[in-house]
Formats: sequence, structure tokens, C-alpha cells
Amino acid sequence: FLSELRDNYGAIVKVKLGAKSYYVIQQPEASKYILQEHARNYYKPGAAKLFKLFLGEGLATSNGDYWLKQRRALQPAFHRQTIQALQTIIQTETDQLVSRWKEYPDQFRINIDQEFLRLTLSNITRSMFSLDINQDMDRITRLLNGLLSYASKWTASFIKIDPRIPTPSNQKFWRSRRQFDNIIYEIIRK
Repeated sequence: FLSELRDNYGAIVKVKLGAKSYYVIQQPEASKYILQEHARNYYKPGAAKLFKLFLGEGLATSNGDYWLKQRRALQPAFHRQTIQALQTIIQTETDQLVSRWKEYPDQFRINIDQEFLRLTLSNITRSMFSLDINQDMDRITRLLNGLLSYASKWTASFIKIDPRIPTPSNQKFWRSRRQFDNIIYEIIRK
């Protein structure tokens, strides 16, 4: 969908979904302009409230002075030298993924979304925490897939049931969220 928007209408597109309009930005220069150079001019409404359920109060969901405080705290992690040091970890993880793929027989089908989710999780945990989470990877990806599925269905739904109302779907979400949080806190503790 995003590729079709870009190919048919350009890298900056206004999309109307129901009564609301959204802007889809798929251009590095525009992203830099919005997120880095003029961040104070933009506010993350609506969808950010939903994503706070999944991501907490972070860079992607916060605004104003709180966002600026978080951005400054994280700035050293994005320094060129730090990023270059992470290249070895990312290269190693990617090489391992490609090696594993080469062992599969011809015509073997893989779920590329799951493979890249696992690669991303592995890169993040090794880079940020110097941990190997392969023993927990199936459990983590299962929980993440459930949370992402819930978020996707909730976002696409025309009738938004407050996630705090104890429907079976909401209760399953909160159980998964607690389990995922427990894993994250255990990683942080280690």
C-alpha cells in the first residue's frame, strides 16, 4: 500500500481515511525536516495515543518538552562512532541469517516478515544489551505478533472499543502485554 502511494502519488501524500486525513511521508529529506529540524512545529495526535499502549511514552509517541528531553537523552546512542560500532553486530547477525537461508533446500518457503522480525530483535538486544535472546526468540516473536495483530485490527476497526474494557480480545491483549513487559524487564535486569 505504501509503495503504491509513493509510486502513484509521490513521496508526500495526504490520505483521507473516513473523516480524518493523514500525511504519509516517504522521503528522507522531508522526514529530517519534520522529525529533526522542525520537530517543535509538529504534534503527534490520535494514533500516538493508541501506540502508547504498545510502546509506552517514548520518542515515537511523545510530544513537546518531554519528547525533547527523551531525544537529548538518546542522542549519544545515535552518534556516528556508536552507529559504526554497531555495524559489526548487524553484519554478523545478517550473515548468520543468510547462512541459515543457504542451508534450506530449493523451493523452501520462508516467512520473510518473521525472519526480519527475528533479525531486528536479535540486532536490538545484542546492540543495546549485549545479550543473545535466541532461546526466547520464539516466545518473544509470538507475543509481538499477537500485540501487532491486535494493534492492526484495532487501528483498522471503524468502531473503536476502548482497550480498557474487558472484552476477551482486550483481556488477551493485556495478558500478552504483561508477558512481553516481563520479558523486557528481565532483559534489562540481566
